[in-house]
Amino acid sequence: MSRLLKLLDNEDPELSSEDVLSIHVGYLLTRGKVAYSTDIPVSTKPKYVILVLGNVSDFCYLFEVEDYVYNKDTVPSTIIKYSPDKYKKTKKKTWFLFKSVQKIPVDFLDELSQDNTIHDFKNSRANHKIIGED
Repeated sequence: MSRLLKLLDNEDPELSSEDVLSIHVGYLLTRGKVAYSTDIPVSTKPKYVILVLGNVSDFCYLFEVEDYVYNKDTVPSTIIKYSPDKYKKTKKKTWFLFKSVQKIPVDFLDELSQDNTIHDFKNSRANHKIIGED
């Protein structure tokens, strides 16, 4: 199972969605892993998270999930230690520990699935969606 998540500009008043994504991708590339947190409830661990930017239509980022925490009062130090400093003390519902990332054209993923799942998701009001099965 994979999870589509939409990163919108209004989630962080100081940074654009591109800035937030750049911080996380840069952290992963320099440290080998990165923690990402969201208030979107994700009750089961996905194998992959596909992040799309609300204002970019031609590509998305595929992250492989190594670890995951949902709805816990404390986040394990094994995840927090890979969180960019700006986000270490953030209280969010869901935390992911990503171990790899790949920038992928949206058209490529839609062609693989033989539908317009990602294009439709980007154009919808939804901010998350489950795709695929276990």
